[in-house]
Amino acid sequence: MDIERDEGLNACLFAEAKMLEARQLLLDAGPGAIEPCQNELQQIVATLEKLVSDRTLEANSSASSALLRIRRSAQALKLQIEYSSRLYCGWVQLRLGAGYTQQGLPVFATSEPGSCSFEG
Repeated sequence: MDIERDEGLNACLFAEAKMLEARQLLLDAGPGAIEPCQNELQQIVATLEKLVSDRTLEANSSASSALLRIRRSAQALKLQIEYSSRLYCGWVQLRLGAGYTQQGLPVFATSEPGSCSFEG
């Protein structure tokens, strides 16, 4: 039973470390950070899914604080991604913008087929 507890805790600590790595990767505002971050997040998901499917976390109080930190880190990562997305959207709007729709969505100046527009 102690081995299962240790495995669960180690898996949580691994996922927590990967979450921090993903957050660090996204601090670099370049397109090269997206794929490595996605890889980190996939490893986190796989680790947590395995813990759930193996029922490793049942009655494992030693992992609960690590899981809470993972949850807080995931929430912070979500905000970081949303902020970055809005920032990039703003940059595109400044560069290619032609105004806004009545719904407040940006309209882009290009009229080429398949051009970037949020208009629905």
